[in-house]
Amino acid sequence: MNLNFKQKIVLPVLVLIVLGLAGSGFISNSKSKSALQNAISSQINGTTASTLSVMDSWVEDRKRDVVTWSTLEICQTAMKETFLGKAARKKSQWNVY
Repeated sequence: MNLNFKQKIVLPVLVLIVLGLAGSGFISNSKSKSALQNAISSQINGTTASTLSVMDSWVEDRKRDVVTWSTLEICQTAMKETFLGKAARKKSQWNVY
């Protein structure tokens, strides 16, 4: 096969360009994959921390509710297994709703 001077120059340059594009595509792909994995991990950790904070806050609020309820006379009466306790439980249901 007889190649003229232009073909002898263009063919190797074209091969180098194609190899360079393939190499840069591979590097870009691996770097972007790593960046995406880091971003996803960071977002998951942030969401987890936020959810944990909200849950801790909710538990503390419920603890305060129980402490408050324990000071209410109707709640103390409602805990008794007597006629008054039953009446207090019934009354407290009407007060809640």
